[in-house]
Amino acid sequence: MRPTRRHQLVSAQVRATSVFAVELLRVPSEFGSGAAIAVLHLRFGADPLAELAGLTDLSPSEHGRSNRNRIEALLPDGVRVADRTRRCWTLAHLTRTDGDWPEVMPIEYAGWGARDQWLWLLASATPVSRFPPDPEGHEVAFRGRVRFSADWQALVLRDGAAFLGTTADPEDDTAFHQIARTHVHSVYLDAFLLGRLQVRALNDLAERVAAVRTNRLNPPALASLERRLIDIRGVLGTDHVTVRGMGNELLAAYRDQHRLPDLRTRLVEDLADCTRFVEASTARAVNAALGILTVLGVPFALAYGGAAAAVDGSPTAFLWSTGIAVLLAAAIVVLLPPVRGMLRVLVGRARDPSETDPP
Repeated sequence: MRPTRRHQLVSAQVRATSVFAVELLRVPSEFGSGAAIAVLHLRFGADPLAELAGLTDLSPSEHGRSNRNRIEALLPDGVRVADRTRRCWTLAHLTRTDGDWPEVMPIEYAGWGARDQWLWLLASATPVSRFPPDPEGHEVAFRGRVRFSADWQALVLRDGAAFLGTTADPEDDTAFHQIARTHVHSVYLDAFLLGRLQVRALNDLAERVAAVRTNRLNPPALASLERRLIDIRGVLGTDHVTVRGMGNELLAAYRDQHRLPDLRTRLVEDLADCTRFVEASTARAVNAALGILTVLGVPFALAYGGAAAAVDGSPTAFLWSTGIAVLLAAAIVVLLPPVRGMLRVLVGRARDPSETDPP
């Protein structure tokens, strides 16, 4: 099933921040039955940095439980925040009427410049007192930067992203920054939602592949994993969300932060290795079965042929020839190690308890 979406306008407060819309994006049933991504559209108050940092916490702490309860109160009946979720992923967009940004980080980060200080704090949604980035690691910290124009730019991190206006915002409905705000709440948000669905689906598949052991690997199990990878490609695998604009660049930056291209390549390689293993194992089993049939069939052919030539076809002769053939076959198994090896291959597959287990 394809992703489905629900949008509702609301008027509520989460601490000092206004909430004006709530969305639910249902995860495709192939990748998480009953799961969804909740999106809260917010307007900041007087202190956006502090408000943003305070909203992300969903830990078992008192502050985190308070945030969780406030968010769940905005969701439809029966929908709740997953227990394993400890932090909100954030997407921020900020402009100033004069376009000038003051420095907000300690003196050690003066070399970053005021704009990049704001970009980092908004994208990370984490105050410097909680996590001070390396002052000399500016190039690495901002490798997720996406430059749109002289008017604005973005920074994409693993746990959040931010857009920052670099020119004055007159707060006119026809001005550029109002149009940019609409893009952030729509098409650029969609790029990140697609990325989050891809992260969820590929990480889930990676965990399934990592959990498979050789004694549990068989053609049905491998086919199930390969079908899942194909489903991910078909439903969520696109790398393009817009024909125009920078949505594709934002998605690429988000995927790079989560190393999705490397993960996808690794999954394809791992599944190829699994395919070679299953094909080799199946070939060994078929060759062993043919070898056993050939080697052990010789004593029976000789015994039955000799009995038919020496005596009439009485039941007694048949029983004697069968007994002699069984003794000869047993002697071959005992005396010839290659025959015992072929039997072990067949017996090992027959005793595999996971032939019917799912991956």
